[in-house]
Amino acid sequence: MQRKISNWWLVRHAPVPLKTLYGQQDVEAEYTDHTAFSWLANALPIEARWIASDLSRCVDTAGTILEAANNEYVNLQTCKALREQNFGDWQGYTYAEIEQGDPETYMSFWKDPAKNRSPGGESFEDLVARVCPVPMAYQQKIQCTNTVIVAHAGTIRALVANALDLDANAALRLEIAPLSLTKLTLYEADGGEHWQVSWINRISNG
Repeated sequence: MQRKISNWWLVRHAPVPLKTLYGQQDVEAEYTDHTAFSWLANALPIEARWIASDLSRCVDTAGTILEAANNEYVNLQTCKALREQNFGDWQGYTYAEIEQGDPETYMSFWKDPAKNRSPGGESFEDLVARVCPVPMAYQQKIQCTNTVIVAHAGTIRALVANALDLDANAALRLEIAPLSLTKLTLYEADGGEHWQVSWINRISNG
């Protein structure tokens, strides 16, 4: 028999107006899409635990959603493990600049982008290994019916890949738009815990 344990609502941060590969850089996002924030405020559960990547674009996105929901009493927790993939020496540069600076390393990276690491950075598989234990760690600490995570495209791809047992390269093909909503549900069945994906990458139609 299957029993639902908890719902996990995954929100990608607001759009960043940069053409560079910013990764774990703490860059500013834009919070002007009031329709999207209002939609998220209405779509997300009123009573929930809120966790955000500790980078400001995620913390501020969470704060803007909560403000739109008139829900100012939430204790927002931050989690460094939910950060975006670290692209090391490539952060702060455009793809064209990276390729021009070291074409051999750049071309080699794209032969297997899930396994390969940029200079001084981490691979997507490293990101998956870092991110995927987070929900269970929080679930075991304090059980909640609903948890909202505000994080990054890479973070959400990693969590969906874990839920669906996806190969890391396949997970990189998932589109996760800014201010999109993805929902996972954790179930208990057959003596173990299992994930179900309710939807991926829903966005406001406004």
